[in-house]
Amino acid sequence: SSTFYERLLSHRMDGESLTAFAARIGVSESALNRWARGRRPNSPFFLSALAERLGVGVCWLAYGREAVAPDASRIRD
Repeated sequence: SSTFYERLLSHRMDGESLTAFAARIGVSESALNRWARGRRPNSPFFLSALAERLGVGVCWLAYGREAVAPDASRIRD
């Protein structure tokens, strides 16, 4: 399973520096460094905005898997 940082970097363009990548997605280089060390954004609002900028699902970016709809047979009226 990939890390948050690895999933994030999968959207880096060929030859794009980390500085340019950070600027393109609207984050600081220090944020990228924190994420490289295993931390993730704390704010669900920020994570949602970042996922939108990258054109990916927030669940995929945060956890490495897409959100799954609940089984309709288990939902009560």
